Amino acid sequence: MKKKIILIILVVCISLIFGLENDRNFPSITVTGKSIIINKADNAKVYFSIIAKSSSLQSSVTKAKNELALISKKITELGIKENDISTSRFKTEDGYKFLFGLKKYKVIIDAEIKVNDLTQLENIIFAIANSEIKEISSIEFMLSNESEIFQQAQLDAVKAAKVKAELIAKELSISINGIYSANQLKSEKISADFNFRRPFKKIYPNPFNTISTIETEQTESVFSGEIKIIAEYEVVFKAVNP
Repeated sequence: MKKKIILIILVVCISLIFGLENDRNFPSITVTGKSIIINKADNAKVYFSIIAKSSSLQSSVTKAKNELALISKKITELGIKENDISTSRFKTEDGYKFLFGLKKYKVIIDAEIKVNDLTQLENIIFAIANSEIKEISSIEFMLSNESEIFQQAQLDAVKAAKVKAELIAKELSISINGIYSANQLKSEKISADFNFRRPFKKIYPNPFNTISTIETEQTESVFSGEIKIIAEYEVVFKAVNP
């Protein structure tokens, strides 16, 4: 009896697999597409570090905290809210020998400032730069409606990919009948920092399972303060005889 049940289950499983494989045996058109949207940033984050050195750890901590308080005061006077100034890391390093065998202790405080008014960005940079024990690491430009723009790029790409598939189908005297599958090739945000040094990349997950994009011939360069959102997919369209 057990052998009979196992045999029935095995036959059912094979039938299901065979059915799935047969479902894929249909005419199809596979295309790749790419969508690019470039917008001016409307807000930014400034990342900087307070670095303090002294002959004692306590003195270094006090020096770093005082400098951060001074910078925060200057920033708030420019109109930045206190809630938009935060610290992300506090690090201490053991004493190391300096001149004549004296020891120095280092304290590092990493902080960030959210800037909602980009007209104040330059003043904020100068306020931080005028500090004696600081280091500006990077500036990330952002969009307040970034997720919506990203979704729009994907939707535009789907429409364009369909046009591309239809052109191919027309040449083959067939037509397309829906999307069978899609594979995400690229999905990211690129922005240049304030000093044109290097791009900032942020990878986005694919929110769709069956979406394609269109290829474009736009340049990959990004100017300071600009956000480029890129989406690229490979999609398989079902094809049928007219």
